[in-house]
Amino acid sequence: MALTFSREPLSAAPTGIPFPVSATGTPGNTIHICTSSLVGYDEIYVWVSNISAAKATLSILFGNGFLCKDVSIPANSPPIPIITGQGSRNGLPVTAYSNTANVLNLFGFVNRAI
Repeated sequence: MALTFSREPLSAAPTGIPFPVSATGTPGNTIHICTSSLVGYDEIYVWVSNISAAKATLSILFGNGFLCKDVSIPANSPPIPIITGQGSRNGLPVTAYSNTANVLNLFGFVNRAI
């Protein structure tokens, strides 16, 4: 059975506009809720930029709080790819938090396979 792909917005940004990470701890801000399909999946792509004059740490969690990444984001950074095609499904959330509220902006999309 062949899968069909469609490009979809992140759950947290249905219009595609970058959104700030306001959470400073778990469970974090929701980036995306993956498809509830048991056959298909979401390939997730997310970029981050830092709009402050100081570095900040971004933490990405998959599923029910599994810490996937802790990344230092340089001050005044251009967009940096942070999730590059990680697949997930079964309605699991992808969330993020930072050590500093509202200085990191996220944007991206998912390739949904069904």
